[in-house]
Amino acid sequence: MSKPRYLFGCALLLAASATWAGSTAYRFRVPVYGVPAPAALRAPSAYAITSAYATPRAAVNFEGLYPNETLEIWFKTRSYGALFSATNTPFDGEGPTSWDPYIYVGTDGLLRGEAWFGGGAAGAITCPSKINDGFWHFAALSISGSGQTLYLDGAICGSLTQAPTAQGSGYDYIGGGFPYNWPGMVGVGWGVFQGDWYGATVWSVTRSDRQVAADSRGIDSAALGLVAYYPTNEGGGSILKDASPNENTAILSAPNWVTR
Repeated sequence: MSKPRYLFGCALLLAASATWAGSTAYRFRVPVYGVPAPAALRAPSAYAITSAYATPRAAVNFEGLYPNETLEIWFKTRSYGALFSATNTPFDGEGPTSWDPYIYVGTDGLLRGEAWFGGGAAGAITCPSKINDGFWHFAALSISGSGQTLYLDGAICGSLTQAPTAQGSGYDYIGGGFPYNWPGMVGVGWGVFQGDWYGATVWSVTRSDRQVAADSRGIDSAALGLVAYYPTNEGGGSILKDASPNENTAILSAPNWVTR
């Protein structure tokens, strides 16, 4: 029996040839997911973070980058949790009055993404296939003044035409957060991402479809608009070094490292 082949190229082809459906507010098409990327397409780090969140420096303020921003991360899980999030209270503090789990895996195993735009969380972009399969996946949310696009494994999941609206959420987290009552997260409060993650990247520009696909194969640390890139090369300790020129280090909630 032949080994399974990674369908990254097919995903892009299908996404490019598919027809948009739905309202003008929400666009959706079906790519191919679920096959783990070969090692050559992954970031160079041999390590990942498990069951811990990171707090980046204040300069890495997700809302402060509006309207143009892109968030990217590698992850794997058999459960759920927030991958990027922002709130107006510290982690594990009293229930925040504003919160946004930008990219997260719901308790139903579906990847979702949205930068809150004032119309509530119900319109969060949702990928159609469950990804709580224990394989590595690459997620990205590209944001601009004219809309938002969620990507999974380099292919488009769907888009919104609404621009983000700032809520005054001054606390930003990678690998955890407060996704309470967003779609697929009913009753879920503070928590870390229940799985592994690495390669978290924050951009102050709206990455294009082609750029996001390229980012899934590696990050150019000298690229224009790169705010922070955490390849998790350390393999231990509580500090994540920023591989961009900006030195925006992040602090881990716990030194929980695993070998990929």
